[in-house]
Amino acid sequence: MSLRNELREPSGEALPYDWNTWIENVIPAANGIHSKNPDALIFFGGLNYNLDNSYFIENQTWNGATFTPSSYAFEEKLVYEVHNYQNSAESCDDMRPGLYDDAYCAMNLSDPACPNHGPTVMTEFGFDQTDGSYTRPYAQCIKSVVTEQPGGPGGWIQWALGGSYYTRQGTQDFEETWGLLNHDWSDWRNQSVIDNYIKPWVQATL
Repeated sequence: MSLRNELREPSGEALPYDWNTWIENVIPAANGIHSKNPDALIFFGGLNYNLDNSYFIENQTWNGATFTPSSYAFEEKLVYEVHNYQNSAESCDDMRPGLYDDAYCAMNLSDPACPNHGPTVMTEFGFDQTDGSYTRPYAQCIKSVVTEQPGGPGGWIQWALGGSYYTRQGTQDFEETWGLLNHDWSDWRNQSVIDNYIKPWVQATL
């Protein structure tokens, strides 16, 4: 169970958007899920469009509030999730440090900077399927980071599968060029991506 997709800052409203608000809402939600189904894995995402998990993996204190997994019954069922869309990155050096500090540090049991250890899943990333984007630094770096982390490989979910929408952004039958499937969902949009990127990565992270 994912608690909420991409906690985003409210637009034009005087509502708090900080780690205290996060902990005040996420913990009761996780407790509720765990009380109903103690076997369910619970995915925890951070702030800034789910890019930043530093507060809860680093055991930081924010205005007196600290996330301490051992304090909760769901301690053994939490999974950290992260998103990334740094498609303009020119090299993996532009991405790897931030991904580690804000998320994958949690998988390194020997790194005391992130004492709240746990599995970390890249639950959103993606790129255009109509060209050679899969060969560029962004796609290749996501693949290597997820595969090569200490304690890994990590899990991953690519945006997106479907090749079109009933309606999106006010347009009916909207084309999703990032979709792995073609417009009518009858075949892969780009077989080269599947053969040279997706299939090898699946095998590497089984």
